[in-house]
Amino acid sequence: MAMSLDYIVFMTYDLHGQWDYGNKWTSPGCPTGNCLRSHVNMTETKDALVMITKAGVPSNKVVVGVASYGRSFKMAEAGCYGPLCKFTGTPRISHAAKGRCTDTSGYIANAEIEEILASGKVTKQWREAGSNILVYDDTEWVAYMDDKLKDIRTQFYLMNNFAGTTDWAVDLQKFLPGDGIPDDDFEDEYEPYIDPDFYSDCSGKYSTLGDVEKHLTTMPTHCTEKYIAQAESAMIKEALTKHLELLQDDYDSKFKTYERFVKQQVPVQINNFMASDKVHQYFKCSEYKKVICCSDCTYATCLETCANFAGCKSGYQTLDIKCPQQKDELEMISMETTPNATFHLEDEEGFWKEIGSQYGIEEAWVAFGRRHMRTANGCQYAGKAIHECQNQNDRWWYNYPIAADDKIKVYNPKKIFGDSTDTIASLAENLDIIKDPSNAFMAAFGYVLGAGVGRSGFRDAANSRRAVRPRELAAVGSLKTDLQRIQVSRKNICYL
Repeated sequence: MAMSLDYIVFMTYDLHGQWDYGNKWTSPGCPTGNCLRSHVNMTETKDALVMITKAGVPSNKVVVGVASYGRSFKMAEAGCYGPLCKFTGTPRISHAAKGRCTDTSGYIANAEIEEILASGKVTKQWREAGSNILVYDDTEWVAYMDDKLKDIRTQFYLMNNFAGTTDWAVDLQKFLPGDGIPDDDFEDEYEPYIDPDFYSDCSGKYSTLGDVEKHLTTMPTHCTEKYIAQAESAMIKEALTKHLELLQDDYDSKFKTYERFVKQQVPVQINNFMASDKVHQYFKCSEYKKVICCSDCTYATCLETCANFAGCKSGYQTLDIKCPQQKDELEMISMETTPNATFHLEDEEGFWKEIGSQYGIEEAWVAFGRRHMRTANGCQYAGKAIHECQNQNDRWWYNYPIAADDKIKVYNPKKIFGDSTDTIASLAENLDIIKDPSNAFMAAFGYVLGAGVGRSGFRDAANSRRAVRPRELAAVGSLKTDLQRIQVSRKNICYL
């Protein structure tokens, strides 16, 4: 049925009422049925929406109900406000007080509720389970939705791609002056004239979103969506043309050069980051070395390098040190010194986020290992034992982030666009229907925007967007600007 309908009004209210009395299936945990429950309970509303969408109805075809009235009950016990507290009556008879206008026990308009709130009769009011709850005159219990709660519901439904809301009913919202009798003297069979030519033709031509944005104040608002789609179609075609030209111009060879350059830059960028003061935000360092306490010195120059701290014991031990900051390996004859430091990553999440944001380096591109920092003098005479000599005497940094060359995968636009070129070309053709006014533009464009895709389609799209890497997002150029232009262009459209 859903595929054949333009939209479905889903009346998500009257979830509970006087009719619950004696029905053990209506209210969980309440076998007698007559427990005080809200007819607009948010949890139960969500459950209902889950059922209809899981059954195959696309969420953007569902118009969700909100209520401008309350369901009221006569409390069996004053002061009992919990979910197991009872109401009186029978399935057909409510003892709840009647409103002065609705004149119906168990059903009361928001306009009447506002009068009660202003009257001073309120015993207690609160919000629970996504509903407004009011108790007045000690034992009159009402569940309803005020304007603020309706706004919260509306935002929630829009965020989850539902089509919007429908209010039962707007004539229950406020008391207005007058007797409600129309002043006109129209005949019973009168039908107002509808001018089929009221909307002017959308004959403009736009090839960029910038052009649409510049002419917003002069174009008819009913043409805005059409012109946006027209511009998108032209932009897609231009992008496809540039893409094909790029592929024909020795693309693979040029990409290999670019890929090689990117991989060569990764270790340089890591070292630049680690040589900055940001290293202290994410790492702590230590050094394992031989310590001579000043109290154990036996020669004069010992006092220049000895350790003097509480509990000092001479010998090899691990000491906390300030993380060294050097971009490049030191030469053998350099006068600078560097410790045999071990780096300890303290804030993994912050480190990956920072280095990814600053340099576009991904976690998978990095391994932790040993970095050589200085060659010791003397190992050149060690013969076959030169490597062992270097291991023992050279300066090294341990557990240091280094480039994992075999894991660095450089984003290749050709693979992404190559697999989807036909689909993108088809999209451009579909958008071209805007050039023919006789086509069912809104139906087709609605499909482009998601109608018929269903919840899983939007979930897959959202997952794909969350998986986009910083480097990939940067490669799409003016995407963010174009999306902002679309939002600016659409903000004055009225969808009546």
